[in-house]
Amino acid sequence: MKALSRISGVILAACLLGLSAFAQNQFHWQWQKMEEDSFWQRPIVRQIKNISTMQAIVDAEVKSMRADKEFFGDTMDAELWDLAANESYEWVDLDGDGIPELITGGFGVDQCGGTGNCILQVFRHHGKSFELLLYSREESMMIDRSGPKPLLILYVHESLSEGNLEVYNFPRNGNAKLVHSYGVTWGDFTHAFRNPHLEPQPLKPAY
Repeated sequence: MKALSRISGVILAACLLGLSAFAQNQFHWQWQKMEEDSFWQRPIVRQIKNISTMQAIVDAEVKSMRADKEFFGDTMDAELWDLAANESYEWVDLDGDGIPELITGGFGVDQCGGTGNCILQVFRHHGKSFELLLYSREESMMIDRSGPKPLLILYVHESLSEGNLEVYNFPRNGNAKLVHSYGVTWGDFTHAFRNPHLEPQPLKPAY
């Protein structure tokens, strides 16, 4: 009887531990705080007063966009340079080391898809150069600071009632890491943008 009681106790403890781990892995999306068209009202790279820094940023942006053959395969270097110089930017410490990373975002028909999802890039500043940590797209974004480290949350619009959500953290040594991925369903037209349903998706390596 005592042995049975001990076994039951072990099983109960394991179940509670599993539930605790499951709860910790759940992501609570504060979708009302997403910044739609997030970069449209922010400064553009061309306005950076330090010319060498501005040029280094543009060079890094052009290099990453050039690698996007599907979207920029036929774009001339001079045009890419102009697009990059006119991207919006923001400095944000994403890896918690006290040194801000650089987020840049494109806008307009040259850098956004048919549904509005625009280019977003994240760089780490190393001396005189910028290292690409993430190349992605976003229709809206937010930085979640509720946990021990910031999370970058990107929403990609697919239709009025569907989209995709990706959540990244940034290790101090290495590229962005995708930690949550969800398909998002908003419901019918009457209830669009209310209480979205999140369906977990397989995680893929971030760029």
